Amino acid sequence: MPGYSRERDLDEVLDAARDDIAHFSGARIYVTGGTGFFGTWLSRTIACANRRLNAGIHLDILTRDPAAFRTRVPEVLVDPRIRLLAGDEGHGLRPPRADVRGDQGPEERPGHRPAAVGDAVDLEDARRGVAP
Repeated sequence: MPGYSRERDLDEVLDAARDDIAHFSGARIYVTGGTGFFGTWLSRTIACANRRLNAGIHLDILTRDPAAFRTRVPEVLVDPRIRLLAGDEGHGLRPPRADVRGDQGPEERPGHRPAAVGDAVDLEDARRGVAP
């Protein structure tokens, strides 16, 4: 695309979203569809925010094709707060406990499991910390 600069795009996004990014400092965000257009854009943006703004955002990226992700956005995986997870949420599979680099996944409380697509969530249960 003539005139397009990824670095200029990232500069504009970080300037416009600085306060929002600060709100997520220290958060862990789970992204499905990591190899797609939005997943790669979001992972690049978070990696850049971590690098330039010291945002401290952790990102768990679920993808069916880790090799494709590594090919499309290898610079993202330099950030140790960003983990690439191999799996497929669309088939009701839970996110894996370890990422494809061998790091351990997030700890789970006994009897707890991540909510799956289509799970009904009772707001009162959510307030008490009860998983669906």
